[in-house]
Amino acid sequence: MASSSAFADTTLRPTPATPMPSAGEVWQDLRRMHRARVLTPDEPLAPATAATARVRAAIVLAGGKGTRLARMTADLYGEPRPKQYCAFATGARSLLQQTLTRTRASVPAARTWVVVARHYEQLAAEQLAAEQRDSGLARLFVQPNDAGTGAGVLAPLVELLVEHPDATVLVTPADHGFADEAASHDTLARAFDAADRGRVVLVGSEASGPSRERGWIVPGGPPDAHGLRRVERFVEKPAPAAAARLFDEGALWNTMLMVSPAHALLELFRARYAMVVRMFLHGASLPAEEREQFLDDAYATLCSSSGGIDLSANVLQDAPDLWVLPLARASGWTDLGTEERMSQWLGTPPSSR
Repeated sequence: MASSSAFADTTLRPTPATPMPSAGEVWQDLRRMHRARVLTPDEPLAPATAATARVRAAIVLAGGKGTRLARMTADLYGEPRPKQYCAFATGARSLLQQTLTRTRASVPAARTWVVVARHYEQLAAEQLAAEQRDSGLARLFVQPNDAGTGAGVLAPLVELLVEHPDATVLVTPADHGFADEAASHDTLARAFDAADRGRVVLVGSEASGPSRERGWIVPGGPPDAHGLRRVERFVEKPAPAAAARLFDEGALWNTMLMVSPAHALLELFRARYAMVVRMFLHGASLPAEEREQFLDDAYATLCSSSGGIDLSANVLQDAPDLWVLPLARASGWTDLGTEERMSQWLGTPPSSR
């Protein structure tokens, strides 16, 4: 069998011998691996239908470097630390731990993949153990380096689909804040219901102002019976005049929360990065003892060939048939991306730290 390194070196370049995989070929590969890993030889794998109760899973993105709040986190811990691993109030849990609590309202810990950088693997494992001692442990997916949010979703997504081909998956950042957790739970429940019906659903927060620092989702057409609207386009960090227009027109801030049939999300990747999907399918078929080396090689290949994959810009930007569900402004959602927003969320001015 070819080494994982040799496969990773060639997999991003389609050739007559390794053509671009079709959607049907990808699904057949997943069925084959699912049977080998999970099913008995005679057990059928039935495709999901709109009436099928899907298994629910989650991918929590906790691999960020945390450079924007480095000064604030260094004040707290004596050295900079990514904000998802920080507790910013006395007695509070880290943002990652709060995210896991929020996620558990919809998804059991055993079907939650937490994507972390290798440098913070031990810290993440300690926080998961402290948070989930009584409810089971989420799974750590350790990235050897940063190949973008797209790679951080795709690699565990393939692992999820091998085990649960009919899953519905929540993708959530690990470092956002909410003032009203009940509002977030209600919106995610509605998003799961829509995704169980086959829709790829993004969550957009009602904007409180014409922010230039956030990404925006522009809805199109009237809402359906469930309050969802089609995504017309995305706008990333607009100029002041454009941000004002977006706000006036009722565009939504992109929270980076999404809920989707897992196979539909994989198809969005395959449509743009078919050979990368093939690469990670190959990795999922390897024996467990070979997968760490495979991931090292695969991530190195991604970084050197394309600079990585950004989920928003490279996968979702031009994707068809996306839907957006508004998150009420009263939820108090914030991405905590600046010291000012962090201080507003904590209810304290920056100078009072």
